[in-house]
Amino acid sequence: MDGLSNAPSLLNYLDAPVVVADPDGRVVFLNPAFEFAFATTRERTEGRALAALFEGGDREAVLAAVATTCSRGQSVRFRIRHHERGFQVLASPIAVEGQRVGAVLLLTEDPLEADALLRVKRGVERAADQLGECLDQLALPDAKLGPEERRDWITGARSAVTDCRRAAGSLGRLADGQERQRSREQTIDPARVVRDAVAGVAYEMAEAGVTVDVLVTPELPLVRGDAKRLQEALEALLRARLAQAPDWINLSAREVEADQDARVELVITDPGPARGPGAPPLVADTVAALGGRLAVQVGDGGERATHIRLPAI
Repeated sequence: MDGLSNAPSLLNYLDAPVVVADPDGRVVFLNPAFEFAFATTRERTEGRALAALFEGGDREAVLAAVATTCSRGQSVRFRIRHHERGFQVLASPIAVEGQRVGAVLLLTEDPLEADALLRVKRGVERAADQLGECLDQLALPDAKLGPEERRDWITGARSAVTDCRRAAGSLGRLADGQERQRSREQTIDPARVVRDAVAGVAYEMAEAGVTVDVLVTPELPLVRGDAKRLQEALEALLRARLAQAPDWINLSAREVEADQDARVELVITDPGPARGPGAPPLVADTVAALGGRLAVQVGDGGERATHIRLPAI
């Protein structure tokens, strides 16, 4: 890890927040911009879990990006929020002597969201200044303010109130847009979740000497629900199977017909033991929350297959 611990000094001068992590998801380096944006220090976080720096579901997104980046050597782009600030994140692999030893995450504030909020802020400030000036003038004694002048100031105050209402409407549309974005994020691409789940445990499988084969049918339909939660459940299932020291694990995803409705079926197959434990509680709870069904079957050859059927959109 020497290549990671000696982070390039150039990162210290970037205005954008940067964090470097090792393949195990531990913090190796923070630049000053990250320290300021996230109200922490390198000394306080170095060597600790990367997930602790983030909030809610963003923790899983960050860890999944690091795992994918380190295992595949590919850059990953995603979005997170921190204290109501939106960031676009680029996770890129770090290689030392041809070996991938970590990932660097570059955070840039979402420009569209920031610009829109800044415009609303400026509009509210102008309206507030105008309304304040109008109220100051209207507070003067009648002897110092004629009827026409008073009427003009009242008109100006009403115009400022209209501007404030317009700004409130803009904020509402921004909030609605974020809600629609969250709604879009509540759909699951089964093929992607399967690949990301396998990538998330790839190091553990390789270290244990387990062969993992993945077969995914092209153009699978989408499933409604939380993709991060399903990925977490699949990783838990794979780790549970890995704990029983199999030689191999197969994972497949395909579309099936059931009761004239489309279903996506995920199947995790391993050599047993046939009487071993079923799926972890997290898996059963997640499948139930997604409106699916879970079943464990034993084949004629003794192999065990865990079937997860989820309703397609």
